[in-house]
Amino acid sequence: MIESSFDKIITTLTVRLKDFLNNDYIGSGVIYYQDNFKDKVYILTASHCLFIDGDQFQFQ
Repeated sequence: MIESSFDKIITTLTVRLKDFLNNDYIGSGVIYYQDNFKDKVYILTASHCLFIDGDQFQFQ
């Protein structure tokens, strides 16, 4: 019962990053929002998730 509650919370606060060209998942992130951000919602993720070559950081 408790695990089910945690699963719902985690699912609500997280996202999976997907490469639409290859249809593969490339990482995950956390949704961050505050009232003073106005209409903005931020996704926090590791930078290597946004680069084709991972930790080399040469090709976005």
